[in-house]
Amino acid sequence: MKTFYIISIFSLLLISSCNKEENNPRNGLPAEYNVFLNLQKADGSPFNLGEVEAKAAYLNEGGELIFQGDWFQLPIDSDYSDVFGERVFGPFDLGIGWESGQEPEEGTEWVTNQLLLLRYQGISEIDTLRSRDSARYPDFRYFDIYKNDSLIKRLNNLEAPWKITIQK
Repeated sequence: MKTFYIISIFSLLLISSCNKEENNPRNGLPAEYNVFLNLQKADGSPFNLGEVEAKAAYLNEGGELIFQGDWFQLPIDSDYSDVFGERVFGPFDLGIGWESGQEPEEGTEWVTNQLLLLRYQGISEIDTLRSRDSARYPDFRYFDIYKNDSLIKRLNNLEAPWKITIQK
């Protein structure tokens, strides 16, 4: 019986901590957004689970690339695959414009960069995705998504979820 209670409590904690609504505003403006990745092979077919690895990184104040952790298998998000009607990986979390969790003061400006390196099975080239979160609160906020330093998408519609397609 004790095991049943422990499993029940653990399950409730796990369920309550899983939140697919991370893109919804808290205090009027979300701190972060998610982008899902539709990753396709050259023939247009989707990559399968286990065929794409990722590694997070960021640019420090000196502009140096700092890696975070080891390569990991990029997960497929089944829920959002159903929403989009095609296989999507992710999410790739974008931008945290303020650290306190509180809505920024009017006139606050920021530009933050986050990176995600993508390594594909059977392909030697590694892609670098970079998100640039730019804002002057409350006048504007937008995200630019770069692949290997080329702008591929500007996201200024703050209604999410977002999806980008990358074909190798």
